[in-house]
Amino acid sequence: RIKDFSRDFEFFKDAPAEASLEGFLFPDTYQFSLKASPEEITRKILSNFDKKVTTNIREKISRQKKTIFEIIIVASLIEKEIKTFEDKKLVSGILWKRLEKKMPLQIDASITYITGKKSTRVSIEETKIDSPYNTYKMKGLPLGPISNPGLESILAAVYPEESDYLYYLSTPGGETIFNKTFEKHKIALGIAAVVFIGGGIYAYRSYSTDAGTTRYVTAPAEKGTLIITVSGTGQVSSSNQIE
Repeated sequence: RIKDFSRDFEFFKDAPAEASLEGFLFPDTYQFSLKASPEEITRKILSNFDKKVTTNIREKISRQKKTIFEIIIVASLIEKEIKTFEDKKLVSGILWKRLEKKMPLQIDASITYITGKKSTRVSIEETKIDSPYNTYKMKGLPLGPISNPGLESILAAVYPEESDYLYYLSTPGGETIFNKTFEKHKIALGIAAVVFIGGGIYAYRSYSTDAGTTRYVTAPAEKGTLIITVSGTGQVSSSNQIE
C-alpha cells in the first residue's frame, strides 16, 4: 500500500493512503540479490520511479494544477490502449479534453481491467458494470491506475498534444484512428447492428482505417458468424448468417 512508503517518497503526497502501488512500479530491468526482501525490491523499483519522474516533469505537473497521482492514472490508461509515442500524446490531449468537458472517458482497457479478460472485445453489458474503474459509467478518472506505465506514457500524460479530435479508436493491429465528431467515430467503429447473442448485447465493429470503404463486421455467435456489410456512410446494405 502507498501508506507503507509515503514517508519515504514525496511523489506519494497526493495519492490516497489506502491505494495500491499499481502505477508506480516502473517497468524496467532490475538486478536483485537472491536474498533481497520484498520490501527491498519494492523500494528499489519506487526509487527508480523517483528518478524517472524528474524535477522538471513534476514542476510541469504542478503548473498544470494536476497531481502526480492523476497523471499516473491517465498514463496507465494510455499505456494499455496506445502503442506509439506520437499517438499517445494525441490520445492524452483527447482524454484531458474529455475530462474538462465532463464526458466519460470510455476506455475499453478499464473494462478489461475490471473483468480480467484478455480479449479486447467489450460487450455493452460489461460497460454497465458498477465499478469505480468503469470509465463508461463513471465520469472523471477511475479510482486508480490500471497498469504500470512506462516513461513514454507518463510524458504523454504530462505533455498532451492539442488537436480538434474528441474520439479515437485503437485497432487490433496497433493503429489509432482519430475523429472529431461522434458521427465519424461511429463510421470508424463500423457499428452495424446491436444484436442479442447468448443473453448479451454486443455492438459489432470492424477496424478499417478508411472511412470511405465498405466494412465487413464479424462476430462469434452460438450458431455461426454474423457478417454485416456496412457502407462508408455507415449504412447497412446486407447481412448474412453463416452456420
